[in-house]
Order: sequence, then structure tokens, then C-alpha cells
Amino acid sequence: MGLLTTLTRFACFAVDLGSICTKYTTQLPLPTISVPSNPSTHAISAPDSNSYTDPKFFCNTPHSRRCWINGPAVWDYYTIETDYELRWPRGVVREYWLNVTYTTIAPDGVERIGQVVNGTYPGPLLEANWGDTLRIHVTNYLSQDHSPNPSKTAANGTTIHWHGIRQWRTTEADGVNGVTQCPISPGESYTYEWLAVQYGHTWYHSHYSLQYPDGLYGPLIIHGPTSANWDVDVGVVMISDWIHENAFNVFSHGELGALPRMSRSSSSTVINGQGIYPCLATDHNPGTNCTGNLGTRWSTTFKRGKKYLLRLVNTSADMQFRFSIDNHMLQVVQVDFVPIKPFMAEYITIGIGQRYTIIVHAVPTHNPPFPPLPVEHNFWIRTIPLSDCGSLTTGIWPTYGVIRYTTSDPTSDPKSRPYNNTYFTSGPECTDIDPSLIVPVVRWDIGNPWANETFAVGLEDSPGPHGFRRWEIAGTPMWLDWGSPAVTNLKNTTWNPEYDVIVENTPSGEVQWVYFIIQGNSSIKHPGITDFGAHPIHLHGHDFAILAQGLGDWDSLDPKPPLMLDNPARRDVVLLDAQGYLVIAFRTDNPGVWLMHCHIAWHASSGLALQVVERQSEIAATIKNKEQLDETCRKWKEFTSQVYVEQDDSGV
Repeated sequence: MGLLTTLTRFACFAVDLGSICTKYTTQLPLPTISVPSNPSTHAISAPDSNSYTDPKFFCNTPHSRRCWINGPAVWDYYTIETDYELRWPRGVVREYWLNVTYTTIAPDGVERIGQVVNGTYPGPLLEANWGDTLRIHVTNYLSQDHSPNPSKTAANGTTIHWHGIRQWRTTEADGVNGVTQCPISPGESYTYEWLAVQYGHTWYHSHYSLQYPDGLYGPLIIHGPTSANWDVDVGVVMISDWIHENAFNVFSHGELGALPRMSRSSSSTVINGQGIYPCLATDHNPGTNCTGNLGTRWSTTFKRGKKYLLRLVNTSADMQFRFSIDNHMLQVVQVDFVPIKPFMAEYITIGIGQRYTIIVHAVPTHNPPFPPLPVEHNFWIRTIPLSDCGSLTTGIWPTYGVIRYTTSDPTSDPKSRPYNNTYFTSGPECTDIDPSLIVPVVRWDIGNPWANETFAVGLEDSPGPHGFRRWEIAGTPMWLDWGSPAVTNLKNTTWNPEYDVIVENTPSGEVQWVYFIIQGNSSIKHPGITDFGAHPIHLHGHDFAILAQGLGDWDSLDPKPPLMLDNPARRDVVLLDAQGYLVIAFRTDNPGVWLMHCHIAWHASSGLALQVVERQSEIAATIKNKEQLDETCRKWKEFTSQVYVEQDDSGV
């Protein structure tokens, strides 16, 4: 059943400096989102109190997923073809309360202290609808007073970032300490409020140093139309590596060595926080913290003939995957927050931070390239680490998920086989999905660049002022001052080189195209150093178009292949091959301070990041709650004057 809410509406049409809105009144429907009953362990969703049950205008059904709202006026019509960067439905405010705490968790059967949201790993699902405003109150309880083992934990700040959310004119809600806010001190709260102008799914996670690899993240869905029909929404499927050691220790032991590595071994893998790890004699403390093969596999049940929507996201610190389901084709309908024309695939590769929305038809097939069907009709969901982009401890196999049919054995492990006999031995390469397959429904035609920026990813030649050799992208490894974020220093005309600020001030606030050329071959800047694998590059505040992506060196004077300017693939995370190049483009239509970084957690912490200050003179006018920004920084400085807080990484 849907909800209807009577609200004052605005039809909005974007212009260079903002939007012109026409006021009108109507009723628009909203899918029901249930309200959890226990605020101590769940987020609380608070829909508008003026709601009704007549689904009159809600046109999104199993037979018409391309449609979203078909209202009484022409401007009430919202579909998959609606340009969501220019107009969106007027929704309601949905309010959530999140508590960040230490707690003991055992996702794969091995106990350790984690940092989590509302006591669970992953954190609670947050949901809204296209056009809603989310108001999310985050309280930091990361102190020894609230730790299950005070001797192994310390007081820490925190922030929450809403991955991939455009944050249209709400840069202060992006949740990046040292960039868009100061950290939230222990015992304090921060309210994030932003408008859901996009739709799809993603994840929220801490951007404070290395907290998210310790468990501080959760799923987020913005409901909206889909480019193909489906029957059942399975929800978010979060695929991740998992480490048994504290992430800060892993970073200090590996990344801060004589020669930092591209990646390092993980203990296990998990799907939606569930995995299985066998106790080994080499475990650090097998007698006390390894509970044996008592972990669990994530599974879901299909009914034959139905079509199921799965929302995939890679939430790893250091691992990229090949995803497939035995004897089932995958129909891909959305990439990150970009709806695309559907295409079929036997598998997809998914980098850290990337999302894919797929539809799976519950009709198992044995047609080539698939093998014969298993008798019991249970099927493996395979998540294979990509070669050179993360690895598992020797002797450990990734934890697969399971698809069970309503008529199958509800307990046995599948006996299904992968679509290719060389699936395990061919060493799947760490490459992105072919960008030619990604055809956005809403077109972008890329114009000439107002600015070209060129960057080279690599390692410092020698240890810098903070010790050890660190990763960089903008000439200097990032090292932020948590207590002095860029968003509070908007009158600056010069910046500390360690802040890696790239200023994009288009004339008179015009919307222009900016091209970023990123070279991954570190030997250009650091002869003799060779990297393998790929860097998942993520830009905050924007989707970007992928103009070129490949191996070797990029030559701007003689580009081969030529730049793709006619409705190219676009997303917000893309893989930069360590021996290759990447050319991306975005529009300067969102004044703010936006981080761009590698999403391998160790690399971002090491300094592989920069921040884009976009239309600097206009940013202050977009900030809705400067008092909260200033008070959060005041409390952080007060806290750090009383408690020593060690910063041993970039800050993000």
C-alpha cells in the first residue's frame, strides 16, 4: 500500500545559478516505509504526519517500473526518463537517529571489537523516496566509558558520509572531517540534512580515518523508478572483505612500511555481515576468540518465475570482486546512481564503493555457457576476489551466498557449478566493466572543457614530513587538519599544500565542464616503482562522465582512443588501472568542497586524495546551519585540548 501526502509542491527547472520553482498544490504518493519499534537498536523513520493511503498517482508497479508518479498536472509526471539533476518530486522529511559505538562482533565467527552504528554490523537500513529530505542525527559514543574492552579502545571522533549522494547545495552534510566539517567529539551529535535528488541504493560510512573497515557502515536506499520490470526487491546486498585485526594496526604494519603495498591479505569475506571462517592454528588467539565454523552464509529464497531486484554494493577496505549467480543471467539496470539501458551479463566486476542494481529472473538455465542444473536447486552466489585487487589469507576461501528456491532443500549447501570451467583458475583481472555497456537513460553530451587538470597517482620518492612513504595524487600526500576544514576557511586565497586543494572557480558562477586526466602509471613520476591492480577513484558531490579509460600513458595531444563525448558511461566510482589512465568530466553545477580519493581504505589514509573547491565565492550562501559547523569545531578543539588524539594518517 502506498502513502499519499498533501503538500505544497514546486516544479523546478535548473538554471546556471540555481533553480526557478513554480508553486502549486497537489497530492503525490510515497511507497510505505515501516517505522521500527525499538529506537535503541534501530533507526526511526518519521514520515510526514499528513498522509493517506490512496495510491492514486503512484504508477510504479511490477508491470511499469519505469514510471514513478503520474499526477494530475503535466509537471507531476516523473519517470525513468526524467532528468533527475533538473527536477524531482517534492517529498517529505524522513528522520533517523544513529548512535556510533564500540561493540563486540563476530561476522564470520571470530570475535573482535568493532565500531558500529546502532549496535549492529552492518548498521541499520535507511530508506527514503526520490525527492525526500533526510534528516539524520548522529551521536558519537566512541569513548572508553562505552567500550566492551576499555584497554583496547580509545576515545575517537567520527563523521558519517553518504556515499555517492550528490549533496546538491549541502556540502556541509557530506560528512568528511577536515573537509566539510570537524569530527563529532565523543558524547556530541551532528545533524545531517540533505535532499534525495537521485534514486537508487548506496551505503553510508564513517570518513574518519580507518573506522569503516572496523564495521562503521550501513545500507541506504532511495526508492525510485527502474529501467526494467521486476517483482520482488531483495534489498541491498553488501559484499565486503573482513579483517580480524584492528584496521589501524593493519595500516601501521603494512602501509607504513619501507615500501607500501598495493593491497594486503584479508581474513575473510562477508555478505551483509555474514561469513564463515575456520579456526586455524595460526590465529592470533584461537583458544579465546575463534568460535569455529559457526558463522553463517547469507541466503535468500526465490520463487520460480518471479523477477528479483538485487542492489549490490562493494563495501570493502581492499578487495574487488567478480559477482555471479550459478545458472542465472544478470540484467544490469543501474550503475551507482545512474539508471542505464538494461544489458545482460554472466557476471559483473565490482570495485570498492561501486554499486550495481541487477534483476535476476528466477528461471535457472543450463543453456551455454552454463553447466547442467543441480538436482537440489540451490545455487551459489559467487564473490571471487579479483587478481591484484585484494587477496585472502592463504587457505581461506571466500564466503559465498546462496539462492534457494521454494521447492529446494532449505539447509544443504549448493552443488551448482560456475558458468566457466576456468572460473577459479583464469585469475580474473582487476578491471572495470566495459564502459560501452553503460548507456545512461538520461543523456549527457559532453562539452569542451573550461579547465583541464592532470594528476599522477604514485608514491612519494622518500618519506615526507609525517614519516614513511605515502600515496599521492595531487603532488603531495594529503594530510588534513581535522579542526580546520576547508568549508570553514572559504575566504582563503592560498591553501596548505598538504590539503591538496584544487580550485575550480568558473567565471561569474557559470556551469562549465572540467576534465580530470589521471595517470595511474607511477613510473612516470617514480621510476623503478611498479604497481599492479587498480585504484577505485571516487568523486564526492558529482556523477562524472568516463571519457577514456585504459592501459598505458595518456597523450592529450594525440588521444587514442578518442574521447567519448556522446552520452558516455557515467558514475561516481571508476577503476584507474595502476598501469593506465583515466579521463573523466563533471559539470561545475554544485558549489561546495568535494573530496576525490582512492577508495582502497589504506590508500586514502595514506594520502591518495584531493579536494575540489568548486565556485568558492558561492559556497557560504549554500550552508544551512553555520552555527552547527562552528559549534562542532569548537567542541572538537575543546576535546582535543583535554585528550590526546593521535593522527597518523591523512584524516580520511
